[in-house]
This record gives sequence, C-alpha cells and structure tokens, in this order.
Amino acid sequence: MTDYVIASSKELHDVKKASLKDLNFTSQKNLFKIQQHGTWSMTLYYSYYYNSIYGYYYHKWEGQTSITHNLDFAPTFEVWGRVEDWGENNYQKWTYYYYATASGPKYRIIESNSSNITIKYLEQLRENLYNPQYGHPLQNVTIDGIYSIYVDPIL
Repeated sequence: MTDYVIASSKELHDVKKASLKDLNFTSQKNLFKIQQHGTWSMTLYYSYYYNSIYGYYYHKWEGQTSITHNLDFAPTFEVWGRVEDWGENNYQKWTYYYYATASGPKYRIIESNSSNITIKYLEQLRENLYNPQYGHPLQNVTIDGIYSIYVDPIL
C-alpha cells in the first residue's frame, strides 16, 4: 500500500522536491493538535498613588486571570489579546515581556502548569503634567482575548 502525504510548499518551490525547510505544511511531521480553545477576560484594576521614595504620583493597572485545562501536564498554548484600536475581531499574540522605563514598569507574564494557564498584567506610569499620555482610561479596564491549548506538552 502506498503512503499518502499532504504537503504545501513555499512559493517558487516544487512541493514534490522541496526540502523540509521549504514546506509550509506536511502531514509527515507532528502538528499541534488543539485540545481546548475559547475566550478569556481579565479586569485591570486601576489605582493612583504617591511613591514617596521617588516623589512621583503613579497610575497603575493590574490584573490576573486563569484558564483551566486539567491536563495533568504543562501544555503548549497560545494566548491572544484583543486590540481595540484594530476593530472588533483583531487580536495580537501575547507573549511574556517585562520592561521598565523612567515612567514605570510594565509586564505581561503567562505561565502554564498541570491545571491552569495564568495571565498576569501590570502597567504603571508616572504622572507627567506636561505630557499626560496614559495607556488606558483612568479607571478599571477589561481586556478580552482568545486562546488555544494543544495536546502537546511544553518541551
């Protein structure tokens, strides 16, 4: 019996002769299989405070949410957050980041364990009376997103 293969090659490459690096897809290799997918939501709680060490007022938005999967291992996953400025169904892939500027720290931490994926978010901005540009309205804000959890464990 002949083994059949489904494959797609990059532009200008013959799919029958293309090396693995020139294929977009091949059924001969393992592919991520979706175990669970859906939507998530997180409230960023707003606070305003004075930091006596630095002598500045700060605006802060902080939140955390969890997605339950109960797979008994830490799976591979993707988390996407909706970007309001881009319209209703436009999402940006969320990855871990942490940085600090003169205005304050900002982080997005995404962790996976044997039962949950946890998303933590913090944005803190120093008040600047001459150029008051803030990342969010000065109130609690809700962020929405989508996710996919794959059967495959994190390497």
